Amino acid sequence: MTEKRDVKSLDLSSITIMGTSISFIWAIILSIIILIVFSFMGGFNIALGLIALAIIFGTLILSISSYFGISYLYNFIVKKIKKVVIEIEDIDSVKSIKSISILPFALITAIISLIIGIIIYPIIFIGLSLSAMPLIQSLLVNTATQSFGLLLYQIVMLAISPMTIVYAFVVPLLFTIIGSFVFNLIAPKVGGLKVELESCGHMTKLNSVNPINAGIITGVILLVFGLVIGLILAIIGGNILANLSLILILVLGGFAGGFIYGVLSSVFYNFIANKSEEVKLELPLSQK
Repeated sequence: MTEKRDVKSLDLSSITIMGTSISFIWAIILSIIILIVFSFMGGFNIALGLIALAIIFGTLILSISSYFGISYLYNFIVKKIKKVVIEIEDIDSVKSIKSISILPFALITAIISLIIGIIIYPIIFIGLSLSAMPLIQSLLVNTATQSFGLLLYQIVMLAISPMTIVYAFVVPLLFTIIGSFVFNLIAPKVGGLKVELESCGHMTKLNSVNPINAGIITGVILLVFGLVIGLILAIIGGNILANLSLILILVLGGFAGGFIYGVLSSVFYNFIANKSEEVKLELPLSQK
């Protein structure tokens, strides 16, 4: 049996706790990798330890605000525009998500990104203007560091350009459309994204996610992202054939990284959901 359900609202508390917990675990893993790699390269020092701590606790702080803010904005925006609809298939009590409405999901994602971009743009502008410009000037006056200074200058100019706000809308819109299209294409071929759902009053609890399905789907989506980014960089470079190795690295790296990320994130989710609190969503039957 297949049914369509509206993603009417997200539970702020459960999504913030779950998202922050998973991000925190990934931050610890990243910090350990950085410590191991750089310790082998040049030996462990206090600076490395401080960087690792900054990554871990910086991720914790940013995750709390971002997951809460994004969930809050979703609940606000979804009331104003067309709702996101997911198609769920139920076979022998195993539920699988087969598709997601592309344009509503992409539009909501882009609007949320735009609002966040508008909020943080003044902070980025002031912060980079005060901190990066003096550093760039010092790099430019030194012949040995001029090339790096010019590169950093271009990056900063791009970051503080008002066009950044436009990019904050356009880029997420395009990549969410591509990602959702790929999801709808690949999910039915792998049996959908298998999940365990449980009714909880007017909300629905996401008890678990199948790691292998999540890994395959995430891997294919990031493979396509890698291909798109690789082609864009190759076109900008003016020679697609000369950049085939870069495209290949981005494609294969995208799939491998996406698969690992999807599998491990699902494992983390299932563990945390079993020990703490599952994500809750309001998923009424779609009226369309």
